[in-house]
Amino acid sequence: MIANKEMYQKLAEKIINDIGYNINIIDKDGMIIASGIQERIGSYHAAGQQAFLSGKRIDITEENLAQYKGSDIGINQPFYNDGTIIGVIGITGHAQEILDFVHLVKSMIELMVEQEILKNTMFYRQRNKVYFALLLLNSKSEQDVVTLHRWSQSLGYQLSISRAAMVVRVDDYCESIPENLIDELKNIERSNKENILVSIDATTMVIFRAEDFAKKHGLQKNYDYCCQVQKIIQRELGVTSRIGIGSAYADFKEYAQSYDEAEFALKYSKKISPVKSIAPIEDCLFPYFLSKVPHALLHHFVQEKYECLQNQPELIETVIALAQCNQSLTKASQLLHVHKNTVIYRIKKIMDLTNINLQGSESDTLFAQFIAAYYYLQ
Repeated sequence: MIANKEMYQKLAEKIINDIGYNINIIDKDGMIIASGIQERIGSYHAAGQQAFLSGKRIDITEENLAQYKGSDIGINQPFYNDGTIIGVIGITGHAQEILDFVHLVKSMIELMVEQEILKNTMFYRQRNKVYFALLLLNSKSEQDVVTLHRWSQSLGYQLSISRAAMVVRVDDYCESIPENLIDELKNIERSNKENILVSIDATTMVIFRAEDFAKKHGLQKNYDYCCQVQKIIQRELGVTSRIGIGSAYADFKEYAQSYDEAEFALKYSKKISPVKSIAPIEDCLFPYFLSKVPHALLHHFVQEKYECLQNQPELIETVIALAQCNQSLTKASQLLHVHKNTVIYRIKKIMDLTNINLQGSESDTLFAQFIAAYYYLQ
């Protein structure tokens, strides 16, 4: 048998409901592994075993019933998967009454088995992909590298190509991410077989997008690709999502680094711009680099001036906006949705509190960004 007993029991119960006759499903050893009569499960069925071994249908009548231990009047029909006998269906009843059901039941159970096996195969393949992705993110030893190569060959992925990690977080969704959504997302780039896309928890997906293939075949840039991902999530789940994008790495041992960048971009962008839903690491390189500096060292250099601003987030937001707008007062006021004079007032207030001139030297504006980044890293 290539399917489990629980699956066969479900199939037996469904068919019994459809045809109104009891059926038994029998394995190669003649054991009943599924039946509408619970007491028969686990018992020996001689006719079923003979039908399996011979590959031929065996009909049991009142005349030959005594020849078959543990059997009852009925028809025992082998069923197949890919041309191989995988079991026998025993339909209980007089042959003349149930003969019309034999081919129908055989076809039903073969189709159901095929569908169940396909579903299970897809489930196990997806589960294996999750394990593979987690290993990519957490491999440390040489043995892990050997295991990764083995899994990549099994799943059909190349490890010698450039990939960028994307972390997709679904908002306000209380259930696990469904498999059909992952299938839909794969359809965005069906030709790109090297994309690794898995759901790692109830609200998070990770995509390792193959950059080499995308560039070679003129596919969408990462930002446009992520827009497509968000549209499908909105359509299928009815919720919004946020996506962080890491940079591309050619060495698979550095895919985890790309994932770290994507996670940082996702979290940092949510703090400074809640409406921004796609966050490439390139948009927050400065704070990302700062996040790698020991906290004690950052604290030493910025604490005094940081304390002057930490309880006034509107001043921090102004520093960030000016940095994003290349110190343009007009553009910063538009970004902040305030009057230009409000921006000027805030700049003066920052100067009074910290002695930092946001329209002065380059070192002053850089240090102000330094403090603002530190604020959002807390």
